[in-house]
Amino acid sequence: METINDISPAILIVGNPVDGLSHIGPFADTEAANEYGDGLDEDWWVVTLAAPEIEDAEETVRTFQTRLAPEDIPDDFEVRPLQPGDEARDKVTCLSCGLSWDDAVPTGITPAPAARCPFEPFHRGE
Repeated sequence: METINDISPAILIVGNPVDGLSHIGPFADTEAANEYGDGLDEDWWVVTLAAPEIEDAEETVRTFQTRLAPEDIPDDFEVRPLQPGDEARDKVTCLSCGLSWDDAVPTGITPAPAARCPFEPFHRGE
């Protein structure tokens, strides 16, 4: 299987064929997907994504490269990204960076107004 610019993004397939399957991701690699899956109570499988044979493949690569990991956020930043398996009363996930946070925890920037990502200062390529 070909990688996308030397990265192998992956997704989780969660559930079962009888009750239904859902897809979670993409993750930067299979290791990140496995870490997330370890926190789930359901059956799950990790699948790597193949490089698309499309004209805008470079845009797809840029999308994967904009993803952030919790460790990309400085320890002293007032909002903490949720780790896989963390409980949250009001979990919100940014579709740009892929990080999640608990919007029910009040800080100087959460709850996030107009569904803005509190991690925007760390977004890549925006």
